[in-house]
Amino acid sequence: MGKKVLSVILFLVISVGAAAVTRKELTQEELSKIGIKQEIIDETIRLEEQFIENSIFLMEEDELDSRIKKVEEVLEKDDRNLILNDELFTIYILTKKKDYEKAKQYLEKTDKYNDKFSSYFNNILYNKKIGNKKTAEKFYTKLRKEYKDRPVIDLADIFLEAMTDDDGVSIRDENLLENNFYLDNPVENPVISDHPLDNISKAPEKDLSDGKEDYEGYKKIIKELTKISIEKMKKQKEQIEKIKGIVSYFSNDGKQREFNISDDIIRGLELEFRSQEMSIIGINEGSEKAIQYYLENVVSNAASEDAIRFNRENEAALYFSTMYLISMTGDERKIDKYSKQLEKTRNMKILQKYYGKEESKKAPENTLNGKIKRILRKKGVNKY
Repeated sequence: MGKKVLSVILFLVISVGAAAVTRKELTQEELSKIGIKQEIIDETIRLEEQFIENSIFLMEEDELDSRIKKVEEVLEKDDRNLILNDELFTIYILTKKKDYEKAKQYLEKTDKYNDKFSSYFNNILYNKKIGNKKTAEKFYTKLRKEYKDRPVIDLADIFLEAMTDDDGVSIRDENLLENNFYLDNPVENPVISDHPLDNISKAPEKDLSDGKEDYEGYKKIIKELTKISIEKMKKQKEQIEKIKGIVSYFSNDGKQREFNISDDIIRGLELEFRSQEMSIIGINEGSEKAIQYYLENVVSNAASEDAIRFNRENEAALYFSTMYLISMTGDERKIDKYSKQLEKTRNMKILQKYYGKEESKKAPENTLNGKIKRILRKKGVNKY
């Protein structure tokens, strides 16, 4: 699958021990097969390393223009460059520089050299975006017929569902609306939010003497809230299991090469379900169990350095979430113990290795260590 499209959407796992394929290796293999010169391959790899630091979703038009110019300069040397054609397709289909004519142009170029799965996926995406649903459905039907393994279909579904149709909202947006839709109707037919206080504050006013009727109304609200909570938890667990299945399926270099999926994409999916599981454990079993889960499952001795640094933001987010959970224990001995363990993790050492110079340029309070100390001070721990 087009690595660029997947990487971008991941922005919007079982730690595997099997051999994995890095982004650099896949780029080398894909472009060598086409017959691209090594010097152009090296330039492409350098651009990928540079681009991974900044999500195109967060870029202003002038920043995107600069990125496009850099790509075009290398692409002029050999317009068969699948990786860079895919980069421009992604920019023109998913960003503020949206231009469906240009997206089509680069889609046609990538189709000449892309594997069949990536071609189907990109054509589904393109036709969904331009509103050509029938053509999108035809490509989706072809994909399902050709690829029988459930994790492959789940992978396509997860990323396609994350994208907004022109005439509607994505699955992710629907969940957001559901989560923030507050009670506007009478209790007899409630439409409710996840927060009981919001719902109670919107309940119709009744005579204070009518305590029984009030009680029955609130009981209905709590019943509906419980029902919604159970349904949401069920969906969340189903999604976690799907992602686990995908990660397990693509945990070896054979499958990664077949579908052109680099190990940093698999690591990104792993972090997605790990963060959800950590959240569930924290709620149900307490902060210390969630901390232990992080140390035993998120810290990885198997993921490549590239996989960790290309997922820098998500790695750092989970790290800081864990630091916050450590501060919540309120026990200085535990805070000391777990903080030291976290500082020694391979994940953190890799991030410090690659971003240490960048950190040194920041004001002390804005560095990783500065942020950690700020979190701990808020909890009344001043020894760090």
